[in-house]
Amino acid sequence: MFKTKLVFTLLAAAAAFQAHAEGRWTFDGNIRNNSLAVSPDETLAVASYSERPDLVVYDLKAGSVRGVLHGYVTPRNIVFDPSGRNFYVSDSSLGEIRKVDTQTLQTVATLPAGPGAFGTTMSKDGQTLYVNNEAASTVTRFELSSGHPRAVVTGFAQPRQGVRLSPDGKTLFVTNFLGDKITLVDTASDKIVGEITGFNKIRAISVTRDGQTLFAANSGSNTVAVVDVPSRQVRQTIAVGRDPYGAALTPDERFVYTGNLFAYTQQALPAAVRPVWGPGRAHHRRRLEPRGRGQQPCRVLGGAECRLSLRRSERSDPRSGCAARTFNPSCRVCRCGGLPCAAAAQRSSRQANP
Repeated sequence: MFKTKLVFTLLAAAAAFQAHAEGRWTFDGNIRNNSLAVSPDETLAVASYSERPDLVVYDLKAGSVRGVLHGYVTPRNIVFDPSGRNFYVSDSSLGEIRKVDTQTLQTVATLPAGPGAFGTTMSKDGQTLYVNNEAASTVTRFELSSGHPRAVVTGFAQPRQGVRLSPDGKTLFVTNFLGDKITLVDTASDKIVGEITGFNKIRAISVTRDGQTLFAANSGSNTVAVVDVPSRQVRQTIAVGRDPYGAALTPDERFVYTGNLFAYTQQALPAAVRPVWGPGRAHHRRRLEPRGRGQQPCRVLGGAECRLSLRRSERSDPRSGCAARTFNPSCRVCRCGGLPCAAAAQRSSRQANP
């Protein structure tokens, strides 16, 4: 099961990479990003930051660093194969994708992708890898059984980290940082078949399991866009912290996580509940519609009102339906109708069942 505490711990570790950049040659070092990937069985995590020439591998069961992998220049994206036996790392300066064995932590294969190799995504069967190239404005389709490129799709505008496959594998969603749009590619023909516009410095994206909704981080407007995929329209934008880069959907699809680069915060947005925004900074004041009968709207508190620790907050009664039990580090209290979540849940239960 996806664990909130795990996500916060690993993201804090990834952020710690941002201490000081080492003096070294880079191909596109002016572009900065980090990446975090968790193995399918959630026993291993790998984190990178493009300003550092190494990767950190975490043993999640032991709660410790298992190893540090050196020899990179600007590592961009990390993705595990479905079996969890290997993970793939793109490096835009080296112009390659490295396949790393999770047991030995040794590079076992290298795929030539050209300088600018950035975002990556893999098919569900682990047979195909798609690689964005921000310098060439292309997407390359690799056949992993042979390690050979099978197609190069052109017609993009600096595709960076954001690239995802639809759940049925028929459509590839590719972000265009310069074009502020998402390009749709038919994977059977490797042809562009459409686009979705209305973004502002688009970064990472996620797609729901039913393929109907897409979430996209807009670092230019400090929002996360909610897209209706069938109509190819942005239906809602949600204000978040400063310069959001991430839009990671949790496996249970209850939340979308976004990391705010310049605010140094991590937020969790309810994916299934429509937020109702009031005045003030969005990540300090947020109201959510109630999720069940008789429940009061939940409010995330900020500033001096935030007193509880992360550990204590995680013990909030799940019956409260308080979707804001996950939150950014500066705001750790969820209250429903002026009461702590657990108390509000008990009150709601009494009201619903007199």
